Amino acid sequence: RRYPPPPMPPERPNEARRPRDTALAFGLLALFAGVGVASALVHSGVPDEVAVHLPAGFLFLESGRFAGGLGNPPLGQLALAWPAWLGAGAYVPFETAGLLAPRLVALATGVVAGLALLALSRALAGTGVALGALFFLATSPTFQAHASLATLDVPVTACIVVSAWAAHRCARDGRA
Repeated sequence: RRYPPPPMPPERPNEARRPRDTALAFGLLALFAGVGVASALVHSGVPDEVAVHLPAGFLFLESGRFAGGLGNPPLGQLALAWPAWLGAGAYVPFETAGLLAPRLVALATGVVAGLALLALSRALAGTGVALGALFFLATSPTFQAHASLATLDVPVTACIVVSAWAAHRCARDGRA
């Protein structure tokens, strides 16, 4: 049995998308990305990215079999290893050289997480709360540190936030 979608709350007069709010959101995302690129350039390689995630993704892309990092989600490892496999950077498995391109993939998923968080929190609580949530995400030292490394923390977080946003949209629109 299908139930009708819940009624939408009345539109608040100050909830229209204003250019200032859009500029602030993109400014916060630009700040996040800029700090992330600067951090990605200066971090040394960590064991998770050098010995686990990138070699496992690279192994699958080279051989077609997934035999490494079995305790981790393979899609994130493939996404992180994709630039190295395409030849972006001088990636050599188990070495720290050439980590910038895979780190930029993790940073891009952090930006996607920020956009999804902005959309979800705006739909649930309004523009002011959405901008506050994005501010806390963009300036969080922990999230920033994880986003500038080629590990699975931020890609998995992005998948969770995008899934929550999509589930909210389906529930709101009455589609399953």
